[in-house]
Amino acid sequence: MFSSDQLNYIDPINNDVPTFIHFHDPNCPCTRFVIPDVQYIHETFSEQIRVRVFVPDTQSLDRANRVFDINAEIAPFNLTPVASPAARLMTSNGQTAFLGP
Repeated sequence: MFSSDQLNYIDPINNDVPTFIHFHDPNCPCTRFVIPDVQYIHETFSEQIRVRVFVPDTQSLDRANRVFDINAEIAPFNLTPVASPAARLMTSNGQTAFLGP
């Protein structure tokens, strides 16, 4: 279900640092369980990695911005996982190190 092969994406602003991408889905009840983890990652590691939050649509942007204190982005079509919430950790050279719930 979670295969990085389906995610054809190269981060245009990678800057040679690892990137943590959280796919936020406000419509999924499981989302409330991962919010504290994403907030912790952002607060603890933001100087070492870039943290990005992707949402499925424009209606989710404001809420995600308030919850995470990050400028959320709408997920590019070719980057949306088959299920969410999910996370993707990309190495500094753009390879997927982790992809899953």
